[in-house]
Amino acid sequence: MNAPFDIFRTEINGGVLWIESAATLEDAKARVQELGMRSPGEYLLLNQEKGDKLVIRLDGVNGSRAKEREERWMRSKQDGEQGSI
Repeated sequence: MNAPFDIFRTEINGGVLWIESAATLEDAKARVQELGMRSPGEYLLLNQEKGDKLVIRLDGVNGSRAKEREERWMRSKQDGEQGSI
């Protein structure tokens, strides 16, 4: 099974920690929501096929469902333009 969407968690020191891969963008976003409920913070989704990146910032509030604060796609640094998947 091809899983082109890598899920990373951004660490305090600026690095990223690979968590797992997902087959679709929807699967990756759903998994980030699950992870954000236990570990709020910033997550990075990377589309290996296109080089697009999606940053999602999640804040867990009183054990309620994590809330998506920011979502944006960024093209790879090679072309320097913003785009969508």
